[in-house]
Amino acid sequence: MNIRLKMKILSKYRKQIDFAKALGITATRVSRVVHESIELLPEEQKKWAEKLSCEPNDIFKPV
Repeated sequence: MNIRLKMKILSKYRKQIDFAKALGITATRVSRVVHESIELLPEEQKKWAEKLSCEPNDIFKPV
């Protein structure tokens, strides 16, 4: 599990579904990324980081 990502989402949006709505994606996709079942492309990582007001390296492992 990506704890850093999970904590950032909860601190800013309180629920994964609210974060998913902000991104325009499903809560299932957010959950799969948090649980590291799937990886995001660098462009997607940047978008997620922008929504969470941080840098991609703060919440994702370097690609």
